[in-house]
Amino acid sequence: MENYKVILCGKLYDGLSDVLQEQMEILVKGNQIIEVDKNVAKPAGTETIDLSHLTVTPGLIDAHVHYGTGNWKVRRHETIYENPQWKGMAVLYNARKALRRGFTAARHVGSNCDDGFGSVVAKRMIDEGYFEGCRLQPGATAMQASSLPQILKYQNLSGRTIQDMAAGQTCSGM
Repeated sequence: MENYKVILCGKLYDGLSDVLQEQMEILVKGNQIIEVDKNVAKPAGTETIDLSHLTVTPGLIDAHVHYGTGNWKVRRHETIYENPQWKGMAVLYNARKALRRGFTAARHVGSNCDDGFGSVVAKRMIDEGYFEGCRLQPGATAMQASSLPQILKYQNLSGRTIQDMAAGQTCSGM
């Protein structure tokens, strides 16, 4: 049985209108928003989260992030001295922070250093429910022409290549 939650909103900002909508509801199934309306259909067993005293937005998408460092204040140190595993864990750390700030999806465009495809693994770990975090659309390395040969050689653990991923065979949309 899927886990359903309904969020009761005092006011809702949807990003489409300048007007805050009152007494709206957000229906969530698992980790995805299914419906936003005045009175959503609630399946049996739906958990209610009462935020009727707050202004709510269903979710934000950040289209350009660099999640490869845990602490931006020491980014240069982490870039030079930390290993790819550290950088992959930093992606998980930042995806969790982003989700808690209201971002439900982010496009991680890589960083100025190799993360050993840790961002791709972080995406899979979040998608499979091992870690909490916003949905990621990762760039395995900094998106530039010189990184293309490395990307094309990479093969993930399920046997699909980056070419398959680019064709949408393993990456879910945001």
